[in-house]
Amino acid sequence: MKTFDHRRIAAGLLIVAGAACSQPASSANQPPASTSSKPTPLVAWLDCVECGDAQLAAVAAQKDTVVPELKNILLNGPPPPRLQAQRAYLDKRWQTLKDYERLHPDQRTPYSEQDYVQLYLQKFVLLNRVRAARALGAIGTPSAKDALAQGQALPGLPNDLSSAIERALAAK
Repeated sequence: MKTFDHRRIAAGLLIVAGAACSQPASSANQPPASTSSKPTPLVAWLDCVECGDAQLAAVAAQKDTVVPELKNILLNGPPPPRLQAQRAYLDKRWQTLKDYERLHPDQRTPYSEQDYVQLYLQKFVLLNRVRAARALGAIGTPSAKDALAQGQALPGLPNDLSSAIERALAAK
């Protein structure tokens, strides 16, 4: 009969938790930390892990100056440099999982690298689009409402995004 060494299991979990928490954005669907010392309010809003009213209010305070960028994110997803940075982050996260797997063969990663990166990249895109909709709703100017209406008119929106746009349009 095989017995479990609870200390070994706990140590392994701490290693995984430590690896997951080593990045400021700890979950795989979050973007890497901004490289600048103080991110803009918009970047802080898009990158926040536990977003609060303060991050959204800082973006909303910028009013129409950020509407074009938010509209682009809502309609098209994050710009290519953000996608490339997220893809690189996910590649590193997947490699960390594979390194852990080599030390713990009984803890296999259920995804190929391509599947892992694609899954979490899609989540990243959706999260950015939803946050853009929320910010546009908080801004509430005619140009922000117009951007939301254009987003709402897109065919085949994911339910989460469609709901976020509806809530944003009803916000003000």
